[in-house]
Amino acid sequence: MVFHRDGLTVSLSGALRHGDGVHVETIASRPLTDGTFWLVEWFTALRQGKPRYASAAQIGVFGKAGSSALAADLIEAGVPKSAVVVATSDNAITAATMLREAVVRGTVSHLVDPDVLDASVAASREHRSVTSGGWVFVPKTKDDDSTPVESASLAHWLAKTTKRRPGRKSVGRVLR
Repeated sequence: MVFHRDGLTVSLSGALRHGDGVHVETIASRPLTDGTFWLVEWFTALRQGKPRYASAAQIGVFGKAGSSALAADLIEAGVPKSAVVVATSDNAITAATMLREAVVRGTVSHLVDPDVLDASVAASREHRSVTSGGWVFVPKTKDDDSTPVESASLAHWLAKTTKRRPGRKSVGRVLR
């Protein structure tokens, strides 16, 4: 999940690693006027008798507009602390770079319809940081929303790097 840098929207994406790469989808993108508890409800909703978070290897949150508070709400709602990752700016840089490389290599897929992710890619540009030497996705204009592609890149990064396996008793690692 990624909060927009202006604090107006939040987007939720998921990713699944498979033999040929990673499949990513943007699940929802909503204004922050809707709050963030809908995200907690989404992860705690029952699917086949278990909360949805039970099948997630990791849940990543990024953005100053509410990531720490949302992470605390998820943990309070029963999500294991080891499954919640509050990503850093360095993680976002790595995630953006990994997603671009996966696109170039053809190792990432997503469904064309709905086109929320495609629209976000078209409405985003690279923002380079002089101090870090990396880049992240940012909106092209003040009316554009880059959070769907940002959340897809975060989900892709977590799918590629996590050692945690849901449903298996082991200690996962949390990247910070």
